[in-house]
Amino acid sequence: MTVVQTRCVSYCLLGMMRKGISFTLGRENCADVARRDTHRTLANLGSFPSPLTLVFRAQVWYLWFAAMGCWSQELERKSMVRTILQLGNPALRARCIPVRSFHTPDLRALINDLRDTLEDFKARHGFGRGIAAPQIGSPQRVIFINVGAPLALINPVIVKRSRKQMMLWDDCFSFPDLLVKVRRSLSIEVRYQNDIGKRHLLKAEGPLSELLQHEIDHLQGILAVDRAIDSKHIIYKSEYEKWREAHAQVLL
Repeated sequence: MTVVQTRCVSYCLLGMMRKGISFTLGRENCADVARRDTHRTLANLGSFPSPLTLVFRAQVWYLWFAAMGCWSQELERKSMVRTILQLGNPALRARCIPVRSFHTPDLRALINDLRDTLEDFKARHGFGRGIAAPQIGSPQRVIFINVGAPLALINPVIVKRSRKQMMLWDDCFSFPDLLVKVRRSLSIEVRYQNDIGKRHLLKAEGPLSELLQHEIDHLQGILAVDRAIDSKHIIYKSEYEKWREAHAQVLL
């Protein structure tokens, strides 16, 4: 491509971005905008020999269709509420693989899907603070939490645990009707990467600590039912609510 052609392509693409960046006009109207800008640019720069003009226009339209195709794919990737795998699905027992490529459309799409699936579950069930990639069928070491602020943790690893432990009733998106009594470390330190690969260290204790331990377990194929203190402490939530109401009445 000659210098003049390169200038023409740049001018045309800038015109398309300026007038069609929202792409809300639809494909046909965007094409009209691109065609009009191309004609104006050619008129301003003077006429080309016919073969060169045809080559130039073909290159412009190739770039435009390529851009529209990428934009369409990006729209499809932007947001999707995924099905949450349930207890018994073998994918929940797989050990996830580390993420090697960062700042990619696929990784961003996965994070967006985790975010949207978490928000949807919380809206429908009334609880939910975190979700792991294997719960939506992606065997990658990615978790997403929202405890006041959204945060994606990629390749998280617990590098330090407190000796002191806590006992609590745990629940899970993959068996939302159950409660499991587990022991967790009171505080932990987690090393992870963000979506561009930058390394971070997160210190957590109490509720955040147990949440991170729960989600990181998912990446190892470990579920809360595997952490139960014994088989008697895996119960239905409905039974737990009955027990709590009965004890509340006794106290009154």
